[in-house]
Amino acid sequence: MKNKLFFAIIVLSSLILAGLIYPDKNKKDGPKIEVTRQSFTIEINTIGELDAAGAHMVTSSVRGTAGKIMELIEDGTRVKKGDLLVRLDKTPFEEEVQLLRGEINKLRAAESAKEQMVEWEKSRIEKELKTADYHIRKAEIEFSKYTQGEGPLMLIQLTEDIEKIELERSKFQSYLTDLLKLKQDGFDYPSEIYKARQEIAAIEDKLKGANRKHQSYNDHVYPSLVREYQANIEQGQMEKEQIEKAGTHQLAKAGSELDEVRAGIENYLGKLKNAENQIQKTDIYAPSNGIVILYETYRDGQKRKPRIGDTVLMTQPVLYLPDISSMVVKTKIREVDLYKVKTGRHCTVRVDAYPEKKLEGRVSFIGALASDKLGGNPGVKYFRMIVEITTQDPDLRPGMTARINMVTKKINNAVCVPLYAVFEDETGAYCYKDSDKGVERVKVETGDSNENFVVILSGLKQGDAVIPIPLQ
Repeated sequence: MKNKLFFAIIVLSSLILAGLIYPDKNKKDGPKIEVTRQSFTIEINTIGELDAAGAHMVTSSVRGTAGKIMELIEDGTRVKKGDLLVRLDKTPFEEEVQLLRGEINKLRAAESAKEQMVEWEKSRIEKELKTADYHIRKAEIEFSKYTQGEGPLMLIQLTEDIEKIELERSKFQSYLTDLLKLKQDGFDYPSEIYKARQEIAAIEDKLKGANRKHQSYNDHVYPSLVREYQANIEQGQMEKEQIEKAGTHQLAKAGSELDEVRAGIENYLGKLKNAENQIQKTDIYAPSNGIVILYETYRDGQKRKPRIGDTVLMTQPVLYLPDISSMVVKTKIREVDLYKVKTGRHCTVRVDAYPEKKLEGRVSFIGALASDKLGGNPGVKYFRMIVEITTQDPDLRPGMTARINMVTKKINNAVCVPLYAVFEDETGAYCYKDSDKGVERVKVETGDSNENFVVILSGLKQGDAVIPIPLQ
């Protein structure tokens, strides 16, 4: 209210200095205003700028500096979600894809060869192990055959040979005994006795040879052959272990080479996928409905919008895509008016480009931090305010100037005077009342006001007259 009074005082003082008004508290013929009942509205008016409620910044996601613009949608074009906006050069990535596919084909051939090598190693090891098992089984059979068959049989045979010789010796010994008994009885057969003794001597020699043969076989030949057959089994088992170890090593080596080739394939497949993704990213489509605004930035030493032939870096903005189906007004509200506004309050919006159009809106956001408005009165604080336009209009564009009118209160049939008829000092508000007794200064209590009227709660009544200029 102080600002309003200050303005009113300046206007009236100018009139006084110009000689148009000569106030004199002793005169009753000066300018007078009647205290009347009025109905008026308290409004907030502010100016802001239209913007889209939602928007997307469209950037390049092509890696490095390979993003060369080949096609570009025109500035200001209306688009729908999925429409093509920008097409970048695919050539570098298509060439990369061909090279990668060639490398992958080479590695696939190498993979097939390595797989065959692994299978060949498996087959070779399997055959060698089967051969080793055969040799072990053969040695075990020979060992069993000898220890449970031939060896014991040979010992039995040699024992039987000894027994036969001993039997034969016994016969000749008995014959010799009979001959010697006959000799004692007077019947002497010297030639037969001699022959018998010769036979017994020969049999004794034969028996000694048989015993030596049996002892040699039992003590030396049989144990030696047993150890030999056991050594054959052990050698077969050692050869099998060596085959297993060598085979495991060769198979692991072949498998490692195969894994290395397969890892190379996976690596190139990853690169191929990335290159193919880059090809897909060269076509940039609209993420939503909106109107195209090409993004202006410094290019080639000058600030301009992108065009065909330009190179864009990864994440570099190309265009701005506001969704104009839902528009807002970004503005500010004075600190002294903040208590009059709350989110959800309805208001009307007019744009300078279409002054005949009256749009509906509501407050959707009020800032929490105050700031100085550039170019405003010193010391006056402002808060950010966003008004959502609830009326859809296809003619609205971001950046248009919008004027917001918000009725915060309606005053009905209240005692009022013009705003400029109320003055204020350190004691409070007062008016100059004109009556039959002359002009007197009366203290008043004021209520709500707008740019024109202020409600008088006490100090004046309807029908009173006031002087709208300060008196000395």
